[in-house]
Amino acid sequence: MKRILLLAALASASSLLHAKPVAPTIEQMAAFPAISSLSLSPDGKHIAGLRANGNCEVEPDMPCVWVQAWKGSQNMEKGNAIMNVQKPVNQSLRETSSWLRVTAEAAAQREAASKEGQA
Repeated sequence: MKRILLLAALASASSLLHAKPVAPTIEQMAAFPAISSLSLSPDGKHIAGLRANGNCEVEPDMPCVWVQAWKGSQNMEKGNAIMNVQKPVNQSLRETSSWLRVTAEAAAQREAASKEGQA
């Protein structure tokens, strides 16, 4: 029984492999692509896509946050600052207590300054 099923599967698969390709319709040829442009991030590690209607490439119904940021920057006093590439955020301190670190550093500086004043 297994051999018969295997032979039947192979026969149907071989007919699919030898089928002639179907030419696309004129509607398919004229359709706009889903993503209209791709950009490489400044660090060269990420690709950002944009749909023709300005929506997100990942969530088609959501406006692209980068397009919204660009439009918003044009209404600001120093709107061209959006073109300045900033250094990436240092993620090594993520999930740590920043206020504790800052207060400890300030206390250490005060202590060092008081020791210098006594010397």
